[in-house]
Amino acid sequence: MPSHEELSAIIGLIYDCALDPTRWDEALAALTEMFDCHGALLVIFDLAQGRAVFSKSRNISSYWLSELDRHAAELAQWKRLYYTPDWPLDEPQANSRNIPAAVLAGSPVNNEWNAPQGLVDTLQLVLMRSPTRHAQLAMSRRQETGIITEREMALGRLLLPHIRRAAMIGDVIDLKTIERERAQQTLNALKAGVVMTDGRGRILDANKTALAMLKTGRPIHDVDGTLYADDPAATLKLTATIARAGETDADPGNNAKAVRLTRPGDPPVLAHVLPLERGDMRANLHPGAKVAIFIGPVSGAAQGAEATAVAFDLSPMETRLLDGLLQGQKLAAAAEKLGIAETTARTHLGNIFGKTGVSRQSDLVRLAGEMAAAVA
Repeated sequence: MPSHEELSAIIGLIYDCALDPTRWDEALAALTEMFDCHGALLVIFDLAQGRAVFSKSRNISSYWLSELDRHAAELAQWKRLYYTPDWPLDEPQANSRNIPAAVLAGSPVNNEWNAPQGLVDTLQLVLMRSPTRHAQLAMSRRQETGIITEREMALGRLLLPHIRRAAMIGDVIDLKTIERERAQQTLNALKAGVVMTDGRGRILDANKTALAMLKTGRPIHDVDGTLYADDPAATLKLTATIARAGETDADPGNNAKAVRLTRPGDPPVLAHVLPLERGDMRANLHPGAKVAIFIGPVSGAAQGAEATAVAFDLSPMETRLLDGLLQGQKLAAAAEKLGIAETTARTHLGNIFGKTGVSRQSDLVRLAGEMAAAVA
């Protein structure tokens, strides 16, 4: 396994990518080397618009990238059949571990895309998974290196939360490039609020959008120089997230989940916390800052299921089930599409009722519609 210094350096590079997406080229090169992989593909896909909103690759030619499109249907089938729908987001997956050998042997993807390039395995790291957003990092191994081992799985568990944080923040602020010497001016132009604090949440600096939020007291406010949220429970979560993000150790439990700042029933506004201890962009933002907090609503493209999931902390499977119900599917049909038993679907539906505080499916559909309308 890499040393602590090597891990700290690559995490710093990953965090720099949140503010300067052009550095993903450098980060993918470092990641493929650390994972003993040949190629890599990072994609953030907007499912509502049916297009990739961000894509970076390493050691994959334009020809093979275009050829990959031909196999989109089979790759989607693999995800549906062999990758567990409710797979924990922080758990890496690998073709050699998830897909039966007999399926791989007869697979067009394997025979027409992997084999000609000498690729024998692919590690998949899921970064986002919702009805409107999917993002993942895939890294492939060549024949001379062999299939993915437990070393790479363990390394993936360690780095995945940090890669996810960088991808999520880059997606929230929709930032293409930043000239480092103009970082502060660029942050001031963002629609998302950006607040920089020390490790205890004391406000050191804020961009124009965040200053307007602090002035109105919604969804954040200043209490004796410390950052607070609308909801007291959210303040506790935000303070704990800031403290964890400011720690210097590579903590796999520091999983970059967004903190919902607003109270239940109000339109959901999220805070994504970016550590500034690692990477070389910290001094360009604020020399004393430990974290930068990016504040904004759920994606404007969010559907009712996604907005409800954020507001009430639904699990990925609960979100998928709710999305099917909102599309008019009966519970049995939604369960079949998800590959789960109807009794399991009823259990998930009961959990959704418990979290949202409603007891009837019609009320749940109405609530999800209100959440989507609030986000829009």
